[in-house]
Amino acid sequence: MHCPTQNGSTMNVNEQEVYDGVEAMLADVVFVVEQSPCIKKVNLAKLVSKLDASMKLQGLNTRFSVVSFNGRKFSEPHTHTSSGETWASVQETEKVLRR
Repeated sequence: MHCPTQNGSTMNVNEQEVYDGVEAMLADVVFVVEQSPCIKKVNLAKLVSKLDASMKLQGLNTRFSVVSFNGRKFSEPHTHTSSGETWASVQETEKVLRR
């Protein structure tokens, strides 16, 4: 997986880059969820809402992504999208986690 950086290059997983004088104001959160019957007992949508509210109190704008595995529909890990995008708002992520 590669992530774009501020200067237009890409960064690989586990790489770190420090920007002098720039405070991080964004947070990316990925939920990795096993698609087993017992997960239905956990209200992940509510967790997303609480996490987003907590991050906002810290001055962070958060975007979310959901990856599931061991599901009936997809046997391999699957990234859920919202309107074709990997990253989603708290509201869109709540919808994905309620399915």
